[in-house]
Amino acid sequence: MAPNSNNESKSSLLTELEENVKTDTFESPHPDPKEEEEEDTKEDETLKLSLRQMYIDTLQLDWSKVLWDMVFSLVVFHVIAFYGLYLCFTFQFKWQSGVFTFFYAYAGGLGITMGTHRLWTHRAFAAHWAVRVCLMCMNCIAFQESIYLWSQNHRVHHKWSDTDRDFTNSRRGFFFAHMGWKMYQTHPEVIKGRKMVDCSDLLGDPVVKFQHDYYYYVALPICFVIPTLLPMYFWNETFIVAFTLCTCARLAITFHSTWCINSVAHLYGYKPYDKSLYAFENKILGPFALGEGWHNYHHAFPRDYRASEIDGWGQNVTTKIIEFLNRFNLTTDLKTVSDEHIDRRTERTGDVELRERAKSDVY
Repeated sequence: MAPNSNNESKSSLLTELEENVKTDTFESPHPDPKEEEEEDTKEDETLKLSLRQMYIDTLQLDWSKVLWDMVFSLVVFHVIAFYGLYLCFTFQFKWQSGVFTFFYAYAGGLGITMGTHRLWTHRAFAAHWAVRVCLMCMNCIAFQESIYLWSQNHRVHHKWSDTDRDFTNSRRGFFFAHMGWKMYQTHPEVIKGRKMVDCSDLLGDPVVKFQHDYYYYVALPICFVIPTLLPMYFWNETFIVAFTLCTCARLAITFHSTWCINSVAHLYGYKPYDKSLYAFENKILGPFALGEGWHNYHHAFPRDYRASEIDGWGQNVTTKIIEFLNRFNLTTDLKTVSDEHIDRRTERTGDVELRERAKSDVY
């Protein structure tokens, strides 16, 4: 059902590109689509990246800049998470733990997609204070830094996507874009970019400021303590299952669903809206990442609350939840891009036929 017309801001955002891809002295990797007729060939080459190439990219890292303490932490964490998955696939858990883990992971994912990403980073809609508090707590479930830091990095990512100022620069290889950036010293250009983006609006939100000031006091209990103790207390789950499956395996799944957007969605798929962007539509990631996999659209029109032309609970659940809450005025000022603007942008920088085929090809 369509959102309330009284609350929905159907602004055309005709200045979308000017607002989000401003000219800067820092070199952009994105070629002018009018001058790059061979873009299709370039896209085909991108799609043929192999595991061997990923291995080569990893070897070419400057190992003197590796953060070995973070490497150790992530290795230990993933060993514990894999053991939790082993207990899951061998059915060594109570059914209540399985249900709890699924919904807790889902809540953490929505905390990122609906809250940190669409609400706070892009200001694609507004939300009632109660919704913001819930989304803040759900962000803590995902344990991906405070809303302020996550949003700051993501604004830099959009302004200088896939350059050295992008902390998940996909041009540095699949592994780096996926999770290598967490184990590597931050590039000086990323630090410079953080100082150049305006994030004053974020700390103007008392919910964001509170979480940022007391992040670990809030996030550690919500992410680790509650999902470990709650199954043990309410249905007598063992500590091993509660910690390895309900906490660590659940968190690992949330991590990788987010990281896949940084890696897979910047390397694999198709580009109907703007061929010059290093961001792809990926219909596998669409449902897996709760509607964030339609990445070419999102980078072309970052302030659209839908993040895609693809609709439906299965393909874009984040959008449907925003629209559902809009019926009760819990979300308002839903920003969209007009069909006319999408048409013009696609004709100028994308592929009209591919856009129509992609929309009808979604399962």
